[in-house]
Amino acid sequence: MLRLLREAVPVWYAPDQDYGEDHSVFVPFLGVPAATITATARLARLANAVVIPHTVKRLPHGQGYEITLHPPLTNYPSGDDMADAIYINEIIAMHIRQNPEQYLWAHRRFKTRPTDMPERYPEVTARKLALRKKQWAKKRKLKQRQAQRQKKH
Repeated sequence: MLRLLREAVPVWYAPDQDYGEDHSVFVPFLGVPAATITATARLARLANAVVIPHTVKRLPHGQGYEITLHPPLTNYPSGDDMADAIYINEIIAMHIRQNPEQYLWAHRRFKTRPTDMPERYPEVTARKLALRKKQWAKKRKLKQRQAQRQKKH
């Protein structure tokens, strides 16, 4: 990606995804602390690239999409990871507020939480735990069957 940016090839990626704590800082996103990646600023700095926000609007009745390119970010990156992450989140939040129905709300944006904050998706965590228990039980039964077969031979 860095090579492409240095060659002035446009690159897109989603800075509003929750990629976990590594390479992230916790800053507000729609008023909620969110693990926000610092890669946007780092890539822009390393490649001396201009960051151009855009929005994609789904058109009614499957007619396609409308892509809007917004003005390039100014004074970005600033050299302050927290300030840069807040700036990116504020831009994204502004566009979400204009057309909330267009945002991908199915993405669990707040799954990585600061250690002092409660789980944001407890029902998902409960479902995952139940699924893991079932998987563990199946593995345990499989191992028992394999052990029994080995005893017979």
